[in-house]
Amino acid sequence: MKKEIPIMFCFDKNYVIPAGVAFFSLMEHANQNYNYKFYILHSDINENQQERLKETVANYDNCKIEFINMQNRLEKEWKKSYRGDHFSKEVMYKLLTASIFPQYDKLIVSDVDVVFLGDISQSYFELDAIKDDVYIAGVKPVGKTYDYFENYKSQWTENEIKQLGETCGGYLVMNLKKIREDNIEKAFLQSLKRNAHRLNQMEQDILNIVCHGKIKQLDLKYVVCSYMWDYYKCEDDFENDKNYSKEELVEAMQNPIQLHYATSIKPWKNVNCTKSEIWFEYIVKTPFLKEYLDWLPYNIVIPKASQIQYVNNGKIKRVCSYIKRNPLFLLKLDFYKKVINYGKRKFKKHFNNN
Repeated sequence: MKKEIPIMFCFDKNYVIPAGVAFFSLMEHANQNYNYKFYILHSDINENQQERLKETVANYDNCKIEFINMQNRLEKEWKKSYRGDHFSKEVMYKLLTASIFPQYDKLIVSDVDVVFLGDISQSYFELDAIKDDVYIAGVKPVGKTYDYFENYKSQWTENEIKQLGETCGGYLVMNLKKIREDNIEKAFLQSLKRNAHRLNQMEQDILNIVCHGKIKQLDLKYVVCSYMWDYYKCEDDFENDKNYSKEELVEAMQNPIQLHYATSIKPWKNVNCTKSEIWFEYIVKTPFLKEYLDWLPYNIVIPKASQIQYVNNGKIKRVCSYIKRNPLFLLKLDFYKKVINYGKRKFKKHFNNN
């Protein structure tokens, strides 16, 4: 019998289409020697959306999906926290995995604003729930991201900030056995209550603070964020990184297992998102393509000078018509040029009239 690899995802209804891309790409690259059980923790994904997500991986007989309705748990704590527009309360359910899944000693946790480009199974076996004296295994951020922690200085101590940079929250292997043994879930919730008002990266901050000193490092290739291609462009960029050698950075960028769109700029909304073309390559393979094409013309982000504007206008239906006549537009650079030029003309006319 094949061994089972459990994977937990937590997201709301707004991330159903990206989740379809994540699920399909994961299974397309998955080691077929294992069974994969996807658990989706949510509060508002309807039955139709659930069936569509199941359809996404229906061709893989070694993959099953189970949905767990969390009934808006942690909403009170969530409302007290700082929230960026690309976060939802569902991310906090990562803190509850040990009690939700008593049948497992360990499991993988992943975000869904990702594309998988390699097999994840090895990461699951890199953590030994019995032998490893750690609570989680994750990927240390690249050195060039540490400027972000300037945002913490007003409310966090220097020592706390050092702890906050220990691992990324987008892909983890969690040692549920040890978390239960040491009653760490209680510590997670206490930390959430105590620090809700000053969180920046939500559950990632909690995991780093509570698990500090008990975190195993995974290879960088398991979380390669799209912004790495913005940070590491020339030879000098690869030198003297705080956490990784040049060889490690290059290897991860050349052979990523998970490509993570970790900022608020997402490929399904913004055609200028770095590495968006890879996400587009996968959406066309999912059952969500038509739904995405119908949604896109009314939500696409078009850059104008230093601003980003949302287009939500009936005239944009011409773009929708173009999309429907050219279903493979996602793979063609000319489409994006046409959309951007259209946006420029539209806004220029608007400002001239005012």
